[in-house]
Amino acid sequence: AATAIGVVLGRAGGIAVAVAIVVSTLGTVGIYTLTAPRMYLAMAERGLFFRAAAVIHPRFRTPARAIVLQSIVAAFLILFWGTFADAISYVVFVDWIFFGLTGAAVYVLRKRHPEWPRPYKTIGYPVTPLLFIGLSAWFVVSTLIEKPVQAIAGLVLLVVGAGVFSFWDRNRATAEPEVR
Repeated sequence: AATAIGVVLGRAGGIAVAVAIVVSTLGTVGIYTLTAPRMYLAMAERGLFFRAAAVIHPRFRTPARAIVLQSIVAAFLILFWGTFADAISYVVFVDWIFFGLTGAAVYVLRKRHPEWPRPYKTIGYPVTPLLFIGLSAWFVVSTLIEKPVQAIAGLVLLVVGAGVFSFWDRNRATAEPEVR
């Protein structure tokens, strides 16, 4: 991208695009570094994941074991796929499925719960979420066509993950009766 823009807009344009790509990549790394371990932590606290993932580091107050687990998962993905780009395709493919579902949830929740307060209004509603859902669907279909191995692997992992979650949830329900 930087090379192409560099041809059109010159060296400064190419550098600007390269910097934007670096910032975007670091932002993505930051998101996964901050969110995934905290999801492990939250699941472990609710009995839906290994209890060890809920341990908070005494000095830094971070989910240290969950961070180590996420680092191992990330290293495994890169080793398995061989390239960072393929690993990203696999992860981002699944992300976009859920982004699209989140956009669709706007319509579902407005229909099911019209009485709920709406402190944030979606600009351009109902068109804006529909465009977002369409973009999400385009990205998912595009990845299925362009990177079918990564996309199918993402779908397989998603299905396996749903099964594992159901297993943990069922065991939690039988081990810890709900208190009312």
